[in-house]
Amino acid sequence: MGVKDHKEVKVKKKLKLSIVVAAIVVVSIFVMVSLPVSYCASDNTLTWSYSLEECKVVTEDKSSKLKLTVKCASIESMLFPRSLKFILSDPEGNTVDTGYISSDDFVDGKETIYLDMAQGYCGQPKPGTYYLVAKTSSGKEIYNDYLTFTGAKLSIEEIRGWYKKYSDGTCALNKISMKVRNNGDLPAIIYRGRVRAGNEEDDFLLSESVMPGDELTINETIWLAYLESGKYVMHTELYSKDGQLLASHQRNITLKKTKEDVKTLGFEAIFAIGGLLAVAYLVLRRRR
Repeated sequence: MGVKDHKEVKVKKKLKLSIVVAAIVVVSIFVMVSLPVSYCASDNTLTWSYSLEECKVVTEDKSSKLKLTVKCASIESMLFPRSLKFILSDPEGNTVDTGYISSDDFVDGKETIYLDMAQGYCGQPKPGTYYLVAKTSSGKEIYNDYLTFTGAKLSIEEIRGWYKKYSDGTCALNKISMKVRNNGDLPAIIYRGRVRAGNEEDDFLLSESVMPGDELTINETIWLAYLESGKYVMHTELYSKDGQLLASHQRNITLKKTKEDVKTLGFEAIFAIGGLLAVAYLVLRRRR
């Protein structure tokens, strides 16, 4: 190989290397530009960059959670990812949850975690401004943001009730069906309900969540006995686990007693005894 050929080989190698480097730079720039929210942690000449691809409120196991999807946004973070720690504080400044993403979780370049927005099972998230912080494993803060919510706005749109009637002139409300809607921006976590009519009331446990903009039909068995026939105002209330009133509703109802609706226990007993005697008679007749 001559000197000229040797120089041409060197030029070709340099050209190929330049193309590879240029491609890496272009890809890095494309990734950085295409991701709107990013945060970085620098170490000398290297930069670990991440982006918050998704941040939204969801419900999981009847609990409100903040869903975070984090994506590697630089070559360094893709090849040598670092562990991250996320801390969420409620509007009162209390830390409600802490989440971790280890370096091993970034195998495909992104990872999703869920942070509780309220403490405990079925906790109702508070309205106000939450504070989200991201830190590296060394404790360096690389990201923070304020998330403001007006809260859940639950309303009872429709409600129906069913009742039984007895021969002594009293009635018993034994079932209700209601349609509820959440017009707020936080989930409504319904933990218990209460129905009241006259001097009678009944509490019932629930475990329902209604996302913002969603509707839900709730069917529940209740027991309000010893109600005389007549007109009543039926009060229905829904509460969170911490006792916060989420929704209330009032409806006028009329309990009527008619002859065909009366259930007489005496006649039911007579029919039952008569049936037993008939069966006994048939058995004895077969034996003969």
